[in-house]
Amino acid sequence: MVANICSVVLNSVSSDTRVLKQAHALARAGRQVTIVGVAEPGQDQSREVLANGVTIRRCAYPLSAPHGGAARRLTALGRKARGMLAMFQAIRRARPRILHCHDVYTLPLGAAARGLLSCRVVYDAHEIYEEAADAGPAQARRFGRIHRACAWACDGFVTINPSIAAWYAENHPRLPPAVVVMNAAPALPAIRYDGRLHRAAGLPPEVKILLFQGGLKAMRGLEEVAAAAGHLPPPWAVVMMGHGELREPLARTARDLAKKIGRPHPPLTLIPPAPLAELPLWTAGAAVGLIPYLKRGLNHWYCTPNKLWEYPSAGVPVLASPFPEMMKLIQAHGFGWALAPDWKAESLAAQVAGLRPQDLDRAREGCGRLMAQENWAKQEQHLLGLYQRLLA
Repeated sequence: MVANICSVVLNSVSSDTRVLKQAHALARAGRQVTIVGVAEPGQDQSREVLANGVTIRRCAYPLSAPHGGAARRLTALGRKARGMLAMFQAIRRARPRILHCHDVYTLPLGAAARGLLSCRVVYDAHEIYEEAADAGPAQARRFGRIHRACAWACDGFVTINPSIAAWYAENHPRLPPAVVVMNAAPALPAIRYDGRLHRAAGLPPEVKILLFQGGLKAMRGLEEVAAAAGHLPPPWAVVMMGHGELREPLARTARDLAKKIGRPHPPLTLIPPAPLAELPLWTAGAAVGLIPYLKRGLNHWYCTPNKLWEYPSAGVPVLASPFPEMMKLIQAHGFGWALAPDWKAESLAAQVAGLRPQDLDRAREGCGRLMAQENWAKQEQHLLGLYQRLLA
């Protein structure tokens, strides 16, 4: 009999690379996979069927935090409760043998399903939530309470790298031993770049793009990168591809720089995120990909974000903050460079301007080594092994 697997996540699923990669891996292994996610405003809540038969069901759930007076907060909490109930009902309809809970926010649903549906539960911690850069003390305490209250329900535990696995082993020993499934990307054939990134950014083909792709959020060093754009010599320019709360402030900086610096092309450009299926075709237009996160909490210090593989999978070297897990991979395979520990806008610009063609060529060779040795085909075997043990 085919084992039903249900994944649950508090986002719209469409742009969550990790959730989708895992779902497709399980489906290719012969499992019936349903993903329960959140419908964005105006998004169709009907069932969506992807390749490999993966089904997405989206429920109405308010993602914004309650605010305003007591009555408004109570109303917002009521909507959240109804949203959680709708998600639980969608999980129940999937009749899972295993419920895969992505992120700490879904762990209470996992505990409820473990008790009421008699399914097994896998918890997938994408981050150290209690040490997140934007988590205040009250939120960190709340995340800790959820972990302590729901650890009993977890039959399996997955996280993204050895350092984060060790943190959970020390701080939440009631969780099962972690299975590390890194955020690796699939190995791809060589991409023939068609100029789309340059066209979208309004840049001529000869411009070397320093690219940041992902959420435009605080604590990621993006304000400093925007300032560095004003110090980069031609033919370099910065492109930021994504959405987030910093988009408008960064767009203002881009307009100011364009007026201040008399160049035939803008030194800083913001463009919308690319469709997930087309992302490598866009990334391939960059000369260097940036991961300039600031050291704000252990979650950043130990991070290994998707873009650490997304850039090299498109043949793009990486310039990253000198954090241990990222440096372990970059130094082992030689696909990029470390920013200075106390980097500023001027030092970033000087480091990029100092990259020679041979430096870029060697780093591109390193991209190939990384993708040959640490790709998604290897990482998904760790996930499938866990599921084989739980379903045996």
